[in-house]
Amino acid sequence: AADLYDLLRDSSRVNEYNEECALVRDIENLGQDTKVTWASSKSYFPFKARDFVTRVHNTVMNDGTFVIMSQSQDMAYKPPEGGDFVRTEVLLSG
Repeated sequence: AADLYDLLRDSSRVNEYNEECALVRDIENLGQDTKVTWASSKSYFPFKARDFVTRVHNTVMNDGTFVIMSQSQDMAYKPPEGGDFVRTEVLLSG
């Protein structure tokens, strides 16, 4: 479980488990266990690629349970590559 937790919280390794993710960037560090990330999906004609700005929190509970939660952030973040994306909202995931 610890190996999976480490994999999922490392943005640079997202392509190891999500082939639909085209790009991902950590854009703000909010503390040791919380960050804001920007990610985009691949584009499939005739649809534009989707992009997401999410706050992600990682923690290990006192009983050893690993928790990763994410929720969309309402930010006017512009994609680093200047691509043409449709902003998508993640209501809550974990």
